[in-house]
Amino acid sequence: MTTLFTWPSDYKKTVRLFNFTVAFGNFASVAGLTAYSHQGFFSRYWADDYCFSAIYCQQGLIGGLGTFYNTISNRYAAYLFVAISELFGNKTIWLLPAIMIVGMALGLSSTKRVIFLRIGLPINRLSAFLIGQMTLFFTLLEAPNLFQSLYWRSGMASYFAPLLILIMMSGLTILHLDKRPRWWLWVLFPSLAFLAAGASETYAAVQTGVIAISLLGLIIYPNTRNNKIISWILLVALAASLLAMLVMTLAPGNQLRLGILAQAPNIWTVIRLSFKHAL
Repeated sequence: MTTLFTWPSDYKKTVRLFNFTVAFGNFASVAGLTAYSHQGFFSRYWADDYCFSAIYCQQGLIGGLGTFYNTISNRYAAYLFVAISELFGNKTIWLLPAIMIVGMALGLSSTKRVIFLRIGLPINRLSAFLIGQMTLFFTLLEAPNLFQSLYWRSGMASYFAPLLILIMMSGLTILHLDKRPRWWLWVLFPSLAFLAAGASETYAAVQTGVIAISLLGLIIYPNTRNNKIISWILLVALAASLLAMLVMTLAPGNQLRLGILAQAPNIWTVIRLSFKHAL
């Protein structure tokens, strides 16, 4: 029985139509993300940006980190992100949103391609790039307050930038399920986990949860060649993430915020609100 696509001519037309659709979709997605990137050129120092920059200018990278952690905030990775950007001058703040968007688009595209190949669905790089761009575009479109999460440097350092690290770790994990893990993963994963978790308490909770769920999945479904090795690497990364949360909890700088903001009356309120907002 013949169908619409059994003839070679129809098949070629279908392939051409598909390739044109992917190319047009990539062009449209690039245009949309370029518009978001262009808005970043209007970013300026605002609120906490001045505090970060003043500490860095007066005390440098290491000394400023100590002052920040001991007297102001527990988010050591956020300070490091801002301080490193200051190394390249104050105009870097204009370029950071575009750099984050490009990095996130490439990271999502690579990770999604690895996922598709992992489940047995062949996909070329252009198609994966389209899916990655669309994911990022609609994430930015639906963000409740894009200014605070992307265009405000202090907010970006705490919430948006560490997501790029999580995406990279996810892609590397999936890639090495059937490929012998390299020795440097034992160093890279815990280092990235500890660094990124220090960006904010919110991200630290997300990262710890993702790593724990991934580890649980490998334990329940041990159907990969390198399941045991990857499980141990993720376990070390989980320990690093928990250690980062402990470091943030014990930060002397927490006293400043505790003295300003209203606190929960008891531990049961903390537990109830935690489950409520997580849900």
